[in-house]
Amino acid sequence: MAALTVLKIPNSEYSLYYKRKKEEGKNGMTILNAIRSKLVARVFACVRDNRMYTKEFQYSLTEKVSLGFPV
Repeated sequence: MAALTVLKIPNSEYSLYYKRKKEEGKNGMTILNAIRSKLVARVFACVRDNRMYTKEFQYSLTEKVSLGFPV
């Protein structure tokens, strides 16, 4: 249900993703399952890290170093 709801938001990240994948010839249910998976992963990441969701997330310098990102 959440995957269908986010598609109703015009020009959202997920509605653009759905349109792009549909143009590539993907099955609609396959795309919805991918969106559902992305939503669940984001929710669990927020719970795991005990953070509120932010659209423009940026890692702190210590997190970048600990995750192995180039600084």
